[in-house]
Parts: sequence; C-alpha cells; structure tokens
Amino acid sequence: MLNPYRVAIIGAGTSGLAAAVKLCTYDSPRPFDITLYESRREAGGRTRSFIDSESGDTLDNGQHLLMGCYTSTLEYLHTINSEHLLDWQNSLEILFAIPLEHRTATLGMSSGVPVPVNLLLGIISTDLLHAHEKIAAIRMGIGIMLFQFEKRSAGKSCADLFRQANQPLTLIEKLWEPIVVATMNMPIGIASAEVFLHTMRTVFFQKRSYSSLLFPKVGLSDLLITPALRYLEENGCTIMYGQRLQSIIEGNGNVFVEANDRREVYHSVIFAGSYQDVNFLPETILNELPLVEYSPIVNAYLWLDKKVIQKPILGFIGTNVQWCFSKPTNTPGELISCTVSAATNLIEKSNEDITEILWNEIVSAFPHSTAKVLRSVIIKERRATPLLDAQFQSTRPHTISSIPNIYLAGDAVQNGLPMTIEGAVRNGQKAAEAIWKHLR
Repeated sequence: MLNPYRVAIIGAGTSGLAAAVKLCTYDSPRPFDITLYESRREAGGRTRSFIDSESGDTLDNGQHLLMGCYTSTLEYLHTINSEHLLDWQNSLEILFAIPLEHRTATLGMSSGVPVPVNLLLGIISTDLLHAHEKIAAIRMGIGIMLFQFEKRSAGKSCADLFRQANQPLTLIEKLWEPIVVATMNMPIGIASAEVFLHTMRTVFFQKRSYSSLLFPKVGLSDLLITPALRYLEENGCTIMYGQRLQSIIEGNGNVFVEANDRREVYHSVIFAGSYQDVNFLPETILNELPLVEYSPIVNAYLWLDKKVIQKPILGFIGTNVQWCFSKPTNTPGELISCTVSAATNLIEKSNEDITEILWNEIVSAFPHSTAKVLRSVIIKERRATPLLDAQFQSTRPHTISSIPNIYLAGDAVQNGLPMTIEGAVRNGQKAAEAIWKHLR
C-alpha cells in the first residue's frame, strides 16, 4: 500500500518551499515523505539573490518589501530559523521625494495609539497632502474600514473605484496610485479594486504592527531560501533539480509524476510552479487555470561614489523610479536599489538608457548632491507578476482542484491578496494544510 504521507511538490520557489516546510511541522503518525521537483538548477524561483562578481555585494533578483502583516511569511521564517534576519520599523514612516514640486514630504503613522487612530493622525499630520486631499483620504479610509465600497468594487478597477469615491486627481497621484502600483504591479486603470480594498484593510485596519516595514539584513536567498533548504534536508526531504516534467496523471487514488523520463507515484501532489509551460498538468486542471498576462518590473542597482539617500527607503512621486533602497555594500560609496513596477515603458529600453533615466530623476530630487554613478546592474523581469485585473481576480484558481490529491499553490491562487511573497507563502501553507486535513 502506498504511503499516504508521500507527497510531491512541483516547484521549489517560495510557495513550494513553504508547503514543504509546513508539512514537516505537523505531528503526524509517520514523517511526510516529500520530494520537490524544480526545473531550474537552483531553488527560490523569482525570490532569490546572487553575488555581484565585481563588487562582491549581494543583490536580490528583485526588490521585495516585507511588512508586519506578512503573518504567514513570519511563521515560515520562524520555522526555518531566519526571523532574526529582519529589521523591524517600529512604525510606518516613509520619506517621499517630489521632484516636480522641488520638495520632500513624510507620510507616517503615529506610534503608541491604536488602529485606526494612528492612520487618522498620520493623514492629518503629513505634509504630503493638502487640506482638501486629507479630507478626501480620510473619507476614503472610513469607507474602506466600514466595507462601504464592496458592491461598487466588484468587477471594477481601482481607477473606477477612486472616481466613484470622488477622490481628487492629485490625491490619487500622490497616495493611492503609489500604493496600488507598489503592491499590485500594475496601473490603477487595470488593477482590481477588490484586491486593493482587501489589502488596505489587511495592512491598516487590523493590528498596528501590520503596517510596519521589515527590512532584510541579508539577501533574499539567505532569508527565505537557504535556511528552508537546510530545514528540509534535516527533515529528510528530497529536492530534485533540473527536472523536465512530462506528465502528472491521477489514477486509482494516487498521482503519477513523470519527469526526466522517470515515473514516480505519490499519494498527493502540490503544484506550486509557474503557469507557463504547464501542459504536463491534467487537462481538467488546465481548464481551471485562467489565461495569464504579465506585468514587468525593472530593478536597477546603482553604485555611487558617495552617499545620497539618508533613509533605508525613499519613495518618489511623479517619476519613473518609484522606490529607492539603501543597500549594504563592500564599496566606499553607496549602493542603491531602484524599483519601477508596471515598467512597460522601460522594459524594452537598453540598460544604459534605463540607468540614465532613473539617475537623472534621482538627481532631480537632490539637486545639490555631487554624487556620480560608478556602475549599474539592471534586472528586467518581463513576467514579474500576473496582471491582477478584475477579470483575473474573479477567475483565480483555488487550493483544492477538481482532482482529488492534486492541490494548487503559488502566488496566483485565490487569497484576495496581490502576488507577493506573503501570497506565495500563504498559498503554499494552505495547500499543505489541505493535505493534512484530508489525511486526518
């Protein structure tokens, strides 16, 4: 009789690793026999880092911002013993550069006061917004907290929602649009209003700590991937790299996985891979998966001869560059990581042109600085995240598929959240929980 605790996980990205780690935490009658199949030669998927050959600095494949509301991620980090590699910001506070207005502004939330008073005081005290914009923002916030926009948001974009809520254009440009683009990686005219509303309630209207920013002290591989691989190895899991999947077939209550011309049988399978090139999945599951279009992200690492950014994070308004992060470096100057989400207008440009565009925008925010760019590395993710519009949100697949013993994970599975590290981890854990409940 096949071991009912024998599980295959397709994809060793963050979601697949989170699923495997979660399975290992259960006090089961016998240990789970887990095999992870990974098509690449390394684990981590889109969430990984590498060593820059010239400087020796650790660079992430893309800049990911973690927050206190990432409860599933924090549980995962605690299990793999890397939670201590995060720096917590006590309360949300972000400095914004507004080059077109030749000024900077601070947006933060008061510490020491409960939710949602901290948000109210933060909006009232910010110098980012004018008086009429603050009133409109508070009105919008109350509506979000009281679920006043739910019926109007179904099937709508964020731009539709903001128009219906009578939000001033200047407020949208300075506050709502940066939030939408940063969290959902798409323009407000496309992004799902339902996901925006759920995200806002999760971050700002539950616990005060949920809006805190978390800054990794190390690269994403050392935070999320390498400790997980170590944990899984200690728990007897097998990870097979360079696996070319031919088929996944259900039969007689088991699931057969054929990869690299070798067939293995499992009691359960978790698919935590990309939606690209998935013809090996059973046809019934393929029919459950929505058509996917992708939104790109451009990340730029700039080595400067002297320090420019005095904060760990700096937001930009009215420019291509949206966020800059000051990163650890072995060089005497400064290394900054620049992020452009929904980067359709930059993705086809040359690396040299991207460097020039972003640096000119940064310089415009610091006109008195004499810093120079010594070198740059540009990372383009053409398929960074699926386009989470209203249509895609309504058709996102669920963890439990139409075939018993085959479960779906990955950040695109329905959870009401954008495609983030938290979404990927949460969906991996949900798939593991579904298997555990089935066995019990």
